[in-house]
Amino acid sequence: MGDYDEAIRMLGLRNFHIYEGGEGKVTKQSGWAHLLRAWKRLADGKHEAAIEDLRAALVIPPNFGEGRNYFAQEAHIHFNLGAAHERMGDATAARDFYRKAAEEGHGVTEITYYQGKALRKLGREAEARDKFKALAGTGEDFLRRDGTPGYFGVGMAIPLPFGGDVRNNNRITGFFLRGLGRLGLGEAEAASVDFDALRGEDPHYAPLEYMLSLGCLGCGEG
Repeated sequence: MGDYDEAIRMLGLRNFHIYEGGEGKVTKQSGWAHLLRAWKRLADGKHEAAIEDLRAALVIPPNFGEGRNYFAQEAHIHFNLGAAHERMGDATAARDFYRKAAEEGHGVTEITYYQGKALRKLGREAEARDKFKALAGTGEDFLRRDGTPGYFGVGMAIPLPFGGDVRNNNRITGFFLRGLGRLGLGEAEAASVDFDALRGEDPHYAPLEYMLSLGCLGCGEG
């Protein structure tokens, strides 16, 4: 809905238990809320407030009930800090943030898209394309799984009865990651087909909408 002020306010009202939003789930939503509000502020010419929001996106408040874990992925925030500083004319700070985004080393998720974009900003095109190819390949893997879970073990998501559809989840993730990979590789038409297929599975898939909001799939380039 785009009401980032209200989203951030509500996230500050509750002391979350680890099982309500642990392993980065609440933290991730907070990061996106601050990031998207930052770009709205930047578009309105509120540069200092935008940078403040982007820095806040990296903070984990005590009421979230967890600290920064080993699997934290923040390349999207560092990339956007770089893009914001670039837009403001501070090339040195921009490059430093692009480097932080590029050097994050975790598994392949939608955040990998921003690692690829950061590498491209740094002139490391071959490495950027490797990231985008990894995204597309991981998306293909999810689509091939069909109704098979990715793994079994501690921490595996177990839906309530009638509350989950492994095949649907795999297809959503598969189309999303493959679309992002294709977009990074310059295959915009193929990416659009994947995103349309994703919306066929879930018309309101939040991660895609986050990245499309305010043109964020291309932010820092326009």
